[in-house]
Amino acid sequence: ATTHVLLFRMLRADTQDILLSLLLTVVAAITSSIHWLARPHIFSLLLTVIWYFVLNRFQYRGNNQLFILPVLMLLWVNLHGGYIFGLIVLLVYFFGNLAGLYTSDKSAAQEYIYKAKLLGMILAGCLLASLCNPNGYHILIFPFALASDPFLMDNVLEFLSPNFHEALIFKYLLLVSIALFALSRVTLNWIELGLVILTTYMALYSVRYIPLYAIITAPIL
Repeated sequence: ATTHVLLFRMLRADTQDILLSLLLTVVAAITSSIHWLARPHIFSLLLTVIWYFVLNRFQYRGNNQLFILPVLMLLWVNLHGGYIFGLIVLLVYFFGNLAGLYTSDKSAAQEYIYKAKLLGMILAGCLLASLCNPNGYHILIFPFALASDPFLMDNVLEFLSPNFHEALIFKYLLLVSIALFALSRVTLNWIELGLVILTTYMALYSVRYIPLYAIITAPIL
C-alpha cells in the first residue's frame, strides 16, 4: 500500500489530472498484485518507487536529492537482491544523458554534461555502498549468477515467462502502452525509451518482474 501511495504522489507531481493519476495507480497496483507476497522483495518494490522518484525529480525538475541514493543502496543491498535493478536504472539515466548530449542541439549540451557527471559520481557512490554487506563484492555477482542458472529459470514458477492464456492485467497494460506510445505526439526521450525497453523485456522474460514494469511505465504513460 505504501508503495502505491508513493507512486500516486509521483504521478500527481507530473499531472494535475487526479483521476488519471488514480487510474494509473490502480492499474499499476492490480498489475503488481501478481507478486504481492510476504517476502523481502516487497522492500524492493518500495525502494524502486523512491529511487525512481528521486531520479525523475533530478532529471526533469532540477531538484537534486541524489545524495539519498547511496544511503538507500546501503539499505537495499542488505534487504533484497533487487538492489541490482536500482543500479541498472541509474545506468539508464546516465547513458540517457550521454545520448541526449550527442543527439540534441548544442544549447542543451552543458545541462546533459552536468547531469551525466553527477549521475556518474552517484553511481560510483552506490557501487561502493553496495559493497557494505556480509558477502562483500560477491553480492554484485549473485543476481547474474541466479539469472544465468537454467535450472532455476526453467523450473521455478516465478522465473517463467507470463502465461498470456491467463487473465493477466499485464497483457492489457502492455497493449495499451504500445498503442499510446505509437499514437502520442510526444515522443519518448532516451531515458524513457531505455526504461520501457528494459522493463518490457524483463516482464516478458519472467513474471516476477511484472510489478517493476507497472511501476516504471506508469509515470511515462
